[in-house]
Amino acid sequence: MTLLLDIAVRGSLVLAVGLLMCVALRRRAPALRHAVLVVALTMAPLIAPLGLLLPAVAVPLPGLSRIAALMPSQVAPPAPARLAARPRTKSAALQAGVEAARRPTTPDANVRWTTVAATLWALGAALLFGSLLASTVRLAVATRRARPVDRPSWTTALASSTRAAGVARTVRLKESPRADMLATWGWRRPCLLIPAGALDWPDERIRIVLGHELAHISRGDWVWQMHATVVRAVLWWNPLAWMACHQLSVESERACDDSVLALGVAPHAYAEQLLAVARALRAAPPSSPAIAVSMARPSTLHRRIAAMLNPDLPRSTPSRLTTAVLVGAVLALLVPVAVIRGAIAQAPLEGVVYDSSGAVVPEVRLTLDGNGRKAEATTDAEGRFAFPAVEPGAYVLESAVRGFRVLRQPIDLKAPTDWSRVITLQLGTLKETISVRGRRGSGAATAPAGPVRVRVGGNIRPPKKLKDVKPVYPSSSQEAGHEGVVEIEAVIGKDGSVSAARVTSAEIYPELAAAAMDAVRQWTFSATLLNGTPVEVVMNVSISFGLE
Repeated sequence: MTLLLDIAVRGSLVLAVGLLMCVALRRRAPALRHAVLVVALTMAPLIAPLGLLLPAVAVPLPGLSRIAALMPSQVAPPAPARLAARPRTKSAALQAGVEAARRPTTPDANVRWTTVAATLWALGAALLFGSLLASTVRLAVATRRARPVDRPSWTTALASSTRAAGVARTVRLKESPRADMLATWGWRRPCLLIPAGALDWPDERIRIVLGHELAHISRGDWVWQMHATVVRAVLWWNPLAWMACHQLSVESERACDDSVLALGVAPHAYAEQLLAVARALRAAPPSSPAIAVSMARPSTLHRRIAAMLNPDLPRSTPSRLTTAVLVGAVLALLVPVAVIRGAIAQAPLEGVVYDSSGAVVPEVRLTLDGNGRKAEATTDAEGRFAFPAVEPGAYVLESAVRGFRVLRQPIDLKAPTDWSRVITLQLGTLKETISVRGRRGSGAATAPAGPVRVRVGGNIRPPKKLKDVKPVYPSSSQEAGHEGVVEIEAVIGKDGSVSAARVTSAEIYPELAAAAMDAVRQWTFSATLLNGTPVEVVMNVSISFGLE
């Protein structure tokens, strides 16, 4: 859930920055605001992945320290504590097992809510993408059914307007069979659909309509509107995405209005013709708001007319340099949103130490080394430890407890949950070294050696060897002069017998390995007890065969 929240927060910040900059630039040209919104809508879904690629900048947040201070009581699982206080008798253990079986189990809340959120997002995105696909199909079908326009009043005006707008691509001009469709769509082969009955429009209206629609083509507004629609489908749950997408459409229409006025059309004449077109169309088609650019959209008509009749508003189209500088400024504001990471200033590093049976281990001395500091802590009667005021960074947590393997665990403290640790100590291994001596060309001779057991103790009762079988130096090996050290890893089962054994030496004569394995498999031990319970333990055996 943390990743989903990170994407949601950072994407919302990007969209908020874009919308606020549009408010700050309300006295500037609409084309500038349109460029700002394009950058914001592009960066919103990419800001979180971009943050993973760029170097992170940690900013200490005291609030996260208080959150981390609460983590041990929330994160440390209570199950091992219950294991430490498990029933002492068989009947009590059986009753506890029955009660535990009756107790309902609940799935992890974080996994459950993450799954629900991902499912809801997928359903909403699929619905909007399906609507976009259906609108594209309807518009493509309408374009195929439309008839090419060959009326001189339109074709002549199209040629002159295309040159004035600086459009180098061929624009398809078609008459739709519907009386309510006026829209421009397409990129490489743009298409301008005019409504049925528009062939008889007056020349001034034709000139204004073509000037407006060709401005859309010159600016690439259909591509940007499609891009915004896709982003809105991805971020459908965010109201800021809907606001930015709507405002992008508004700014593109106003920027094209300014382009028409720059051709020398009087504002009042433009307003009259725009109202006449809106009355002729009556209502926008269902497909045009999603993927086509419509000139006379009723929802924006009032504000557009008010803007074109306001002589104080700037009309000039900003230069490419001005637009590039503004876009660069927006990116400079958005990059910190991607790279800044909230970091904990200081918080206590706390946790619990258990053994492999789930019981807590008291009086364990731990050492924390790294990041310019070295500190020690000891677990209490409940197995808990605490290092006060630990800063973020990379550390090594070390501990050496008799009977357990040496603990050397690297830890990296970043997120609030990193300050809460659960440590499980693993059983140590036994080691026995035996030296077998023989004479060259004569019978076998052995030199017995007793087992050397290390790293056992505490709440562990180590095993004792009950049956010892000495390895025999094979006579064939003595005659051939073969020597070597056989390393064996053996597992002492719960009943004290050697349940498994394997040779770990990389280079050893097969006769020597077989002799060593034959002896080790016959050994028996008393049971190894961890907190009174028999457990398996690993024993490393080293048998040296040498000749005198």
